[in-house]
This record gives sequence, structure tokens and C-alpha cells, in this order.
Amino acid sequence: MRLVRLALFISITVASVQAQAAFVSGKVNAIFLSASTNFAFRINMTSGIPGCKSNFAYINVGGSGNYEAYVSSLTSAYLAGKTVGLTYTVQSDGYCLINEFGVSD
Repeated sequence: MRLVRLALFISITVASVQAQAAFVSGKVNAIFLSASTNFAFRINMTSGIPGCKSNFAYINVGGSGNYEAYVSSLTSAYLAGKTVGLTYTVQSDGYCLINEFGVSD
């Protein structure tokens, strides 16, 4: 019985610590670049990014094997005025990490 209670406690604790992915759709209206581990590539969106400490989502160099593709695609979407569907995770510090995105008309 103690083992069952311990397993239940651990699963509830782990579930509450894991960040939940969120989604927003809109146009990128600003881009900011910084040091490789200091929210290196940041975007703001016209629709805002709900739940974020600052009104931006970011990706760091080395944070994804696709860093260059993310930067290139999001910059192209910004310049072309395309709509971006962005999935992000609100981190424990309140900043929002880009998970994935799509670009459309």
C-alpha cells in the first residue's frame, strides 16, 4: 500500500511540474537577437503571446537542432507578413520557449 501511495504521489508531482504547451496564431511584428544563451532569437506577435512573462517567445542557439531553420523561417514570415501558428511552452521562469510553428497565408 505504501508503494502505491508513493507511486501516486510521484506521478502527481511530476505531472504538476511539467510545462504545458500553448498555441497562438498571428503575425510576427518584431524580431530581436541577443547572445546565444540569452533568449537568442525572440519574436513578438501582433496577437500577443498569452501567459508569457515578457511579450515574446524565444529559442536559444543549441536549444534545437533546427535553430537556423527556425530563425530563417520566422524571419521570412515576418518580412512577408505571413501568419504564424506558434506552439510554445511557458517555462518555470515565466519566459516562453518556441516548440514548433507553421507558416501560412
